[in-house]
Amino acid sequence: MLWGDFMSYIAFLDLLGTKNLSTDDATSYSKSISIFTNCLQRSLVEGCEAYAFSDCAYLEASTLSQIVSTLYTLRAELLMQQRFFVAAVACGTLNASVVDKKNLYCQNFSGADISRVYVAQNVLKGIGISIDSTIISKQKRKGHKIPRTDCFWIKSFFVADIDKISEITTFFDLQISQDENDLTAYLDYTLREYRKANIKSKRYGRYYISLLINILSAATLNPPEDENLFSSPLLCRIYNICKNDVYFGSNAPGFSYIFLYLLDRLYTENERSDFTKDFLKKILSLNIVNCYISDFSKIPTGLVSRSALNALAEDYYLIISSDDTY
Repeated sequence: MLWGDFMSYIAFLDLLGTKNLSTDDATSYSKSISIFTNCLQRSLVEGCEAYAFSDCAYLEASTLSQIVSTLYTLRAELLMQQRFFVAAVACGTLNASVVDKKNLYCQNFSGADISRVYVAQNVLKGIGISIDSTIISKQKRKGHKIPRTDCFWIKSFFVADIDKISEITTFFDLQISQDENDLTAYLDYTLREYRKANIKSKRYGRYYISLLINILSAATLNPPEDENLFSSPLLCRIYNICKNDVYFGSNAPGFSYIFLYLLDRLYTENERSDFTKDFLKKILSLNIVNCYISDFSKIPTGLVSRSALNALAEDYYLIISSDDTY
């Protein structure tokens, strides 16, 4: 099958954290695999086939909506079970076949496209569902909604190399939800697991940055209708957490990029006003992104658009040139 034919779609996914469980806690490992298998079985939509082994699975479907709907449902099922996975979606076919010879039983995949989706999943150092840019380019004319589904895609990023924290890699992720109320509980749990993973290793912790971006993509960044600057429950929650807990800002490399992402959205979705200036001042009060705002050269390329930086610079000048403090 040629790459541009779009005759079928494939995905590869891997449950996060189970490899460590296999050596540290055999009982929890078995439970995690059982949860994964049961959730996968319940999530499969008609027309989508799964080939699961241990904590991994390949998927194949004839339409994008089938494979996206399966992954969307599976992620929701696993999030409720406090489990995360890393996945990639591409065009192609698995050409699956079963080998059954005496004492040899295996599933064989001979599709030429399988290496593409495997590599895409392997390089994704963040919790998410990476959709190949070729697929997105075909969907952009229809907006961010995946046709014949209730799913949307967003542009996200991850830190590929923890030793090169100033460099980010962008990708197209499948949005979890557009309902902030659904996501508030996910935010608390994600931050809790983020801290636990980051304490073990900064390489583990970075995987949660893309998940936080996905959750916060639903946050409302419009001027409020009342006196509260943050009309979004998600923004209120993460602001209050960071205000009262300095752990992430001080110990989690890349965490500050979450607030730079929010500022990019703020100045992309709104004209400069007292609202944007007050919003920026409140973010600065956390003392998490201040070193970036005072020196734009430190902001990773591609994280904040040029137009947003220009507007941000105007507000920042007004803040530092006034007598007000933050």
